[in-house]
Amino acid sequence: MRTRDDQVKRQQDEVTKIRNEFAAVTKKEGGNLMTKDFTDDIYERGFEDRWFIPETSEMFCNLLVVVPNIKLPEFRLGYWRMIEEYYTNNDATEEAKIPEVVEKKYKAMKEAQGEAWEALVKSVTGGEPGEFTEGDEKNALNILRTQEEKAFKKKKASRFPFALIPDALKELPKLDDKDKENTVLRLVAFRPQLDDI
Repeated sequence: MRTRDDQVKRQQDEVTKIRNEFAAVTKKEGGNLMTKDFTDDIYERGFEDRWFIPETSEMFCNLLVVVPNIKLPEFRLGYWRMIEEYYTNNDATEEAKIPEVVEKKYKAMKEAQGEAWEALVKSVTGGEPGEFTEGDEKNALNILRTQEEKAFKKKKASRFPFALIPDALKELPKLDDKDKENTVLRLVAFRPQLDDI
């Protein structure tokens, strides 16, 4: 026999499900192209194949972006540098966080007192785990910092040089007649191969 709490829970789950379905329909139908899901519009409008790189292409892929009309001239001038600028900015932020990451990692290892901590202590003191001196702690932090910096450099070196192709920008016809503020553009990017990753 079900309790009243089970019935209430079932009703709440049903209401949540209906709300989510309604939100999905509303998002698809309403809003502007920045918030609207326009994927189906692409297929329903029946754009000619020449508008897109075939999905079977092993070297290139399509990217669809929504750009505010006011930013279109600026976007057209430098869109193909976006990925490089993104990685440059992202890498600078990530590199600046290394000291903080090292501190957190050190504290977590010290608190856990597990195998990783014992290996770190052994590499610093050359012996069994014991009390760390201030000098030992600095050495341990330097070891962890070196590990983090090596991992960061390895990540950068293994990154596929994902690049947008210059002069491959294509403006799609209006997908939403109500949205006069945004434009959908098709860009072409190199598709990473498994050997490149």
